[in-house]
Amino acid sequence: MLLNKKYNKTFFENHILIYYQDIFRFLMVLTNNRSHAEDLTQNVMEKAWKFLYQLKDPEKSKSWIFQIARNEAKTFYKKSGNTVTYETELIPNEQEFTEPIESDILSILLKREESKLILKSLELLDQKYAQIIKLRFIAGLDIKDIAYILDINYNTTRTHLKRGLKRLKEVYLFLEKGKEDIDCG
Repeated sequence: MLLNKKYNKTFFENHILIYYQDIFRFLMVLTNNRSHAEDLTQNVMEKAWKFLYQLKDPEKSKSWIFQIARNEAKTFYKKSGNTVTYETELIPNEQEFTEPIESDILSILLKREESKLILKSLELLDQKYAQIIKLRFIAGLDIKDIAYILDINYNTTRTHLKRGLKRLKEVYLFLEKGKEDIDCG
C-alpha cells in the first residue's frame, strides 16, 4: 500500500502519530506507571512504523494502532508476571492545586477528599465496570474504542458503562456517609 519513504512518513504523521497521546493515556490506565506507559507507547509507535505496510485501510488507523497497544500491554504483563490492572491516580498533582493562588483552601481540600472517595469507590466496583469507567473518563476513549480494545460487544460496553456509573454513584454515596461495609458486585 505505502510505497515510498516520504509518503510513509507523511502518512504516519497524519494517520498514526495523531493518536500518540490517546495511546499514552490508554497505557497509563493499564499500567498505572508513567515510565512504563511512556516506554510502551514508544514501542507501539516503533511497531506501527515498522509494520505500516500491513495497514490496508487508512480509515482503520485508530483501531489498528490501539490493537498494537493492546498487544504490547499484554506482552508487557506476560513478561513481568503481572496481570492487567486498570488502576490509576484520580487525584490531581500538587501543582494543579497550587496554581491558582487565590483559590480557597477549603474547596481544594474538599476536591481532594472527593477524588479520594471516587478512587476508593472505583476500587470497590466490579472490575468489568471499573475498567470501562476508567478507560472512558480517565483515558478519554469513546465507547466504540473501549469495546474494540477490550474485545467485547459495543452494546455490552454501553450497558456496563451505564450500570457501572449507577453503581459507582451508589458506592460513592454509601462511602460518603462513612460506611465501609458494602457489596460492590
